[in-house]
Amino acid sequence: MRTQIRTAQQKIYSSGYQAIVSGAPLIWAHGLGVRPNIVQCWLKCVTDENGFIAGQITPLVGASLGNNQGVSLIVDEINLIVRYGSKPQVFTIVNASNGNTADLTNSHWNFMAEVYP
Repeated sequence: MRTQIRTAQQKIYSSGYQAIVSGAPLIWAHGLGVRPNIVQCWLKCVTDENGFIAGQITPLVGASLGNNQGVSLIVDEINLIVRYGSKPQVFTIVNASNGNTADLTNSHWNFMAEVYP
């Protein structure tokens, strides 16, 4: 088993938090010079919704949720390419207060992707 230790000097790319727009494509040049091995995506609540409070972040687990929801992610040596699902509510999440699933209002959340070599 291989263990990789990451140092503070390791280069990463972060898209920063971005608006979520149904069906929209995003292309970011990550500048790492290699195809990243790890992609981590986050959702940040900007308006209280479904038991989450503005400012809270949650990791995005899974890329496609079916029914035209979720994101597709493609990484290569140059770019990180994201395409949001076409449903008016791109993401579904488990409500932080009651455990029920609920669609998220796009304008109440921001999306961020980070890639690591």
